[in-house]
Amino acid sequence: MLKAIYLTDDAVLDKDTYEAFPFVIDFLQRVKPFVSLHLVNFFIKKEDIIKSNPLLFSIFDTVDNTIDDKHTDYNDMVLITSSFDLGINNDISTIAYDNNGNSFISGFSMVIESYCDIDYEFINTYYLHSKNLPVTIDSTERLILRELTVSDVVKLHELYNDYDNKRFIQDISDVDTEVQKHIAYIHNIYHMFGYGYWGIFLKDSDILIGKCGFKNTEIDGKIYADLGYMLGAEYRHKGYAFEACTAVIRYMKENYSDIKLCCVIDKNNLPSIKLAEKLGFEFYKEDFIKNTTYKIFLQKFNI
Repeated sequence: MLKAIYLTDDAVLDKDTYEAFPFVIDFLQRVKPFVSLHLVNFFIKKEDIIKSNPLLFSIFDTVDNTIDDKHTDYNDMVLITSSFDLGINNDISTIAYDNNGNSFISGFSMVIESYCDIDYEFINTYYLHSKNLPVTIDSTERLILRELTVSDVVKLHELYNDYDNKRFIQDISDVDTEVQKHIAYIHNIYHMFGYGYWGIFLKDSDILIGKCGFKNTEIDGKIYADLGYMLGAEYRHKGYAFEACTAVIRYMKENYSDIKLCCVIDKNNLPSIKLAEKLGFEFYKEDFIKNTTYKIFLQKFNI
């Protein structure tokens, strides 16, 4: 669990003028309700920070020239720094702040160039990914929607094994192959794009009952996020698919509003066609893909 954010002074203040970088105070005030904040003054004296930026100083829980011993295991913190050659411990989840527009900074999996749009959700998502932990994207009255882990793959594979799922889901491999595919999926999809297929879990029992989410697809030369879902046979006809799909559509609208949504559905998959219409998608056209006729629906957002 993310409990603390540490920032080195060179990621907060200009070392020559002692002026705070743009938007950094706003950023700190946005994340303050969720975590403790700590300033590591490697380059600027504490008294100079107080004198030049009293408001900035007051936001931090501690100001010291080292990382607090309370966090020596580094499991509950993120460090933001501009000290690219500091030799940071590899166990620390570290974000590089670069306001000079460097095209390449080695040794950092995350680089930000401004605090303008950075918030707690952004930092926490990076933290969870750096610790190989799944991100929960939403919860509904009955469901939890989160990234699927490698340990979820075996259960997910069991859910594939009924007639309807095998009929409409292509490219299902054996369990070992699916595990290897998902290891790559975590890094190439979840970490890179921020969206994909998420697991659907019952809120009261944490049982995995299916998956729901998006993959990018091209329609008439334009890129859409294609909504898809799968439920185990015993969990159908209970409203779970509509509940989960409604949540992920809302998530995309709130976080990726510039991406248009679609549904590409086998023409014989009547339950999914009815669900797409209920979700507010409108029929656009039919297309013949890999020896199968699909109905394509585009977003209308009437939900």
